[in-house]
Amino acid sequence: MRLKLLIFLFLGAVLFYLIYVLPAKEGVKEGNLAPGFSLSDELGEKVSLDQFKDKLVLLHFWATWCPPCVWEIPHFNKLLTQVSDPRFVLLGVSVDERGRSAIQEFRKKVPIHFTVLLDQKGEVASQYGTYDLPQSFLIDPQGKVVKIYRGPQDWSDSTIVSEILKYLP
Repeated sequence: MRLKLLIFLFLGAVLFYLIYVLPAKEGVKEGNLAPGFSLSDELGEKVSLDQFKDKLVLLHFWATWCPPCVWEIPHFNKLLTQVSDPRFVLLGVSVDERGRSAIQEFRKKVPIHFTVLLDQKGEVASQYGTYDLPQSFLIDPQGKVVKIYRGPQDWSDSTIVSEILKYLP
């Protein structure tokens, strides 16, 4: 009887994992519509993905405590000079638990030339399936994820810049 109960509980746990946990970890894939969200920026203003309809959005998940994320920031700043088109938007989603104060302290040391949104509880990161940092999603003007970048990138590299430019409307 006890063995049957253990087997039943084990199978229940496996079923729960397969139905609820595994799909949540998979997150967004290339070709999917980007999930909508609304987050506060550093000034407390609400910013939603819907505000950027008809624009190419690079949605970047990062944190100030993540060395590869910090390494990328100067490359993002350079990318913004290389793709200086008002139809292109870079949104940095910080998953720092300390939120605004972490970003304000960080900005004193490292210049950031893009909008930083605060996802202190990691809810939007989880929605996108982002569990490792850094991770970025290129979202076309129709709201479709056209490219997912995992790990640090040299955003000023001509290959990446060309890839981004081909999706501009």
